[in-house]
Amino acid sequence: HYIPCHTLAFVHHNDYLPVVLSGLLLTPTFGKGLVNVSSANKPRFCHLHIALVGPLPVSRGFTYLLTMVDRFTRWPEVVPLQDATAETVALGFITAWVSRFGVPSLITMDQERQFESSIWSQLMRILGTQRIRTTAYHPIANGLVERLHCQLKAAIKCLPSPTDWVSGLP
Repeated sequence: HYIPCHTLAFVHHNDYLPVVLSGLLLTPTFGKGLVNVSSANKPRFCHLHIALVGPLPVSRGFTYLLTMVDRFTRWPEVVPLQDATAETVALGFITAWVSRFGVPSLITMDQERQFESSIWSQLMRILGTQRIRTTAYHPIANGLVERLHCQLKAAIKCLPSPTDWVSGLP
């Protein structure tokens, strides 16, 4: 094994150092890619993440949850639904979100059949909202609501009566 002083003497003796240094100086440098644009300059409640949870055990006639999270403020809304038809989901969205916070300009959603229906497409067209569809079977693409789902499920399990999960909703 070479010791450091012998290695340095070997490098100087065989003229490796000037070659290495010239190679380093001639090597092109590349940028680090595009800068991520922060959502800090966007108004609150303009970009919404939305998803469905269920079917859950029946509680007061409800079996599904419509979950919505604002991208900027991280404000969650959870709406219990009796069924998961496109009409029910659209009505839950209008009554729980649009009536309180206004119409979002962007909605990130997964590719569930309710969100791909003609009713939902017409609703988005009427409201002037752009849809962003996540990749199928890739829940991390809609991570804000998926994290909310984990927290909701953990909270429901801690209830004194998990079959009455509607009473524990925020």
